[in-house]
Amino acid sequence: MYPIEIKKSAAPKDATRHFSVLDPIAEEPSEEDRFSGAAHLKTDIGTGAVVCLSPDVLPIDRKNWMVPAWLI
Repeated sequence: MYPIEIKKSAAPKDATRHFSVLDPIAEEPSEEDRFSGAAHLKTDIGTGAVVCLSPDVLPIDRKNWMVPAWLI
């Protein structure tokens, strides 16, 4: 999965805070989840993007980037 957020500003604050909702599916399932059929939910979370009015592609942190809307 590659999380994407779309914002109208040029420098969005806390734009990636909602990406943390995906953390539980990136973790190894617990012992009880393995036997309940939830083990198949584990998936890797890739590089995230915040599409905004930024003038250039800029890093937000180690796994997320600001991507200008005009680039897509």
